[in-house]
Amino acid sequence: MPAHHLADLQDDPRAEPEWDRRALAAADSLTAERARTYEPARQVRAFHPSLHLNLASDHLKPGEPDLAREQLERAVRTLDVLPEDAYGAGIRAAVDELRQRLR
Repeated sequence: MPAHHLADLQDDPRAEPEWDRRALAAADSLTAERARTYEPARQVRAFHPSLHLNLASDHLKPGEPDLAREQLERAVRTLDVLPEDAYGAGIRAAVDELRQRLR
């Protein structure tokens, strides 16, 4: 089970960021060639917006809006790597929704 899914299973919301940081570290260490063996059309970099979005959400739950904004900005800076498909549209919509919540 991927680390970002384990984050969602934590009883204590303060434990979620650690699992999402592990998922981000795993994505950072994953080569594009190896990633394509699992999802041929997707680039490794395309995982970063979602992972930073997850971390932003993790920090918002226990009331850490500054940390949430920092991670959301990282997600925004990487949106250009998303494909123009349903996955990309979903991540962009979730970023916009969280941006509205943080205002």
